[in-house]
Amino acid sequence: MIQFIAPPMFFSNKHIQTILPTLLPAKIAAGNSVSQKFSIITSDGATLIVDSHIQKESAEQKDDLLLVHGLEGSSDSFYILRLANDALARNWNVHCMNLRGCGESFPYNPLPYHAGLWQDVLEVCRHVKTGQRLFLVGFSLGGNLVLKMAAELGSDMQEYATGVVSISGAIDTAAAAKWLDQNPIYQKYLLWYLMQSYRKRCSMLPSMFQDLLSHHPTSVWDFDDQITARLYGFHDAQDYYTHASSAPILHQIRVPTLLVYAEDDPMVPYGPYQNQLALFEKSEDLHLIVMKHGGHVGFMGPGFGQFYTHEMLWQFVERKSVIPWEIRTC
Repeated sequence: MIQFIAPPMFFSNKHIQTILPTLLPAKIAAGNSVSQKFSIITSDGATLIVDSHIQKESAEQKDDLLLVHGLEGSSDSFYILRLANDALARNWNVHCMNLRGCGESFPYNPLPYHAGLWQDVLEVCRHVKTGQRLFLVGFSLGGNLVLKMAAELGSDMQEYATGVVSISGAIDTAAAAKWLDQNPIYQKYLLWYLMQSYRKRCSMLPSMFQDLLSHHPTSVWDFDDQITARLYGFHDAQDYYTHASSAPILHQIRVPTLLVYAEDDPMVPYGPYQNQLALFEKSEDLHLIVMKHGGHVGFMGPGFGQFYTHEMLWQFVERKSVIPWEIRTC
């Protein structure tokens, strides 16, 4: 099913929608929950740090939400903290994972994450379920990861999760990298963070990282071509993006899945979603919501602290359906 939502009344500028939410501080109010931090060792020896917030009363009777951040994010990203806090107020158990090499997991992992490494999300799923149902929510690169996992596992995904939500998911990573060429501010922003992480790794393991670069990367594509692809044995950036993208295998998903996207997203292009419209029309499991405005992982509503994605998410998981939608604030 495809649903197109009217633009919000205020903050319709894509840059405001994208940037302002990253500046609005957020934190988790413990309330009736208990915070736990634990590590998961993957089959290839990586260490994933997960911040869990479990309801104090009858946790096993609640539902679980696993949140997966985007490029160079962490469990402390404001969009993660905002949704986690909202979920706790609704009596959910919440788990915020750090991808390998992100947040508190950085010191434990010589190799960084990449856009197709969905097996790390699967490892976390195997450990975090506390209560009844488990839903995965991924943002941007994390959105692609949860979709990739659901598609790769097909019907087996039902063993691990009840449903999946992707917000501003980069479902075609090559197209997203090229799209940044048309949005140089965001290109420079992301590249700066990637290079910061790279320099830290050079200090930790100079023998592994210092000789990877033949020149200073001029784009995210260039960075992935010289570093990410080489570290993980891909031929080049194009080969890496081809293997990492979820778009070609979305048709394999067999759990209820919601994809939320804004047409004015300056980091992820609309083209890959347009290419899949026929699939969304006929699929019983895939549901696409497109907003005219929302930027990248923004989706701010007209009220202070209101985010359209939160309302969409709760309608999706609490009704166990996306029909009918009642986004009254648009």
